[in-house]
Amino acid sequence: MPLSLDVELKTPEKKDRPLIPEDVYEVEITDLTAEESEWKGEKRDMFKFEFTIIEDGPYYGRKVRKKGSRVSPCPSTNNSKAPLTWKVASAILKHPLTKEEGKSFTIADMNAIIGKQLRVGVVVTALKDDGKQYNNAESFFMPKVELPKFDEAKVKKEDNSPAGCVAATTQPSKFAQTVAEKTGGKFGATQPDEPEAARRYHCASKTMNHWENSAKSYTCKRGKAIDWYCW
Repeated sequence: MPLSLDVELKTPEKKDRPLIPEDVYEVEITDLTAEESEWKGEKRDMFKFEFTIIEDGPYYGRKVRKKGSRVSPCPSTNNSKAPLTWKVASAILKHPLTKEEGKSFTIADMNAIIGKQLRVGVVVTALKDDGKQYNNAESFFMPKVELPKFDEAKVKKEDNSPAGCVAATTQPSKFAQTVAEKTGGKFGATQPDEPEAARRYHCASKTMNHWENSAKSYTCKRGKAIDWYCW
């Protein structure tokens, strides 16, 4: 049966994942792309590295991305900051690259970095203008051990489907169960989230309804959340 033209298509909402705690993690480079970025009105050629955590634990499969200038992995000169490519390549090759080694790198060599392992120091940024905090890869170290390659099948998937959700229920108190037994089900406990329309239905009278049994007297007031109602 075709969909009605009145059906509304909704845009999926992006959910913020919990931050990765600050620590040093064993990672695998799972992607490397060339991008163009703009900073203060100036366009710059950049590399974007994708680091995926591969050590067992609750953060397995979590990703941290880092951008850096699209330059050869050469060491810093004249007290300038060492480029990201040099930090990453030096960690992978387990020694600080010399200028000659860095200059000899080709695009094929950069592509060969994908799949390599290293350790990354992950930090949590200060609050941004949007009121959020983010993870950032700040430091890079050679790997201590060679871990199994990243396996997507090991990543725990979030189940937000209706079948994956368990409905919360409110268990009536012992006193409520006793009253229900004594009255043969005539009186029962309301749920805290009972719709207002249902409350009004049970309290339809404009005057106060008064119920009594051998245990206690109960009062129902129109338009007010109550503890008990007549079935």
